[in-house]
Amino acid sequence: MRLRFRLTLESAWPPLAWIAKCERSDPVITVRHGPQVEVREGWFCEAVWDGEFASGGFDQTDLVFGSGARLRNGRAVFVSSGSTVDRLQFLELGDTIWISNSLACLLGTSGVKVDRTYDRYFDFFWFITRGLNGYERRLPTSTGRLEFVFFRNLIWDGEKLAEEDKPRPVREMGSFPKYRGFLEASLAGIAANMQATERDHRYRMVSSLSSGYDSTTATVLAKKVGLERAFSFRTAGGGSRITDRT
Repeated sequence: MRLRFRLTLESAWPPLAWIAKCERSDPVITVRHGPQVEVREGWFCEAVWDGEFASGGFDQTDLVFGSGARLRNGRAVFVSSGSTVDRLQFLELGDTIWISNSLACLLGTSGVKVDRTYDRYFDFFWFITRGLNGYERRLPTSTGRLEFVFFRNLIWDGEKLAEEDKPRPVREMGSFPKYRGFLEASLAGIAANMQATERDHRYRMVSSLSSGYDSTTATVLAKKVGLERAFSFRTAGGGSRITDRT
């Protein structure tokens, strides 16, 4: 079975939203997407990664932010973000599987409703703090099986959906210079990808700053590859304000 995408632009949708409909024994994967999703032959994405944009190799790295899908080796690889602040979600209804980067899009398109009597929504969305093997996956709905997937990719072969770990290249970080070199090279690759002339929609870097060390370090390193703006919260809790640092 030779899988292929049938893509439809939804100009009134949120710019980066997309949803794919997979039917068992049907080689056509129907995809509806917002106006800023990048669409190419055999792949689509709203993503940046540490490689050349034109090749569409976001399925071949763990340094990817955003999501999309790629036809490769007779399979459709649905790629999740390489972080725990974004995810994919899928819904299985009989022989139909819906996959999306947006829970609202998934529910609105499929017509499935969440269980209003469920009293643990706050905990459910917080469970990712337990780690990639400890979060609660399945959200109660009126019908079907709705699950969240963080970090890992989803593989559709035309008959079944499976999870697959992202590629994990061996990286030598036995010293601080090597670690810093990895960070700098990765940021440079991502910056080039964001601004690639082959893109229909280019991105600019924006950094968030907190009182910790990680965000400060990332901001300093990213400044060398084009970062010009950062934001932070001056106060926490109710009445928080955002401070823009240009």
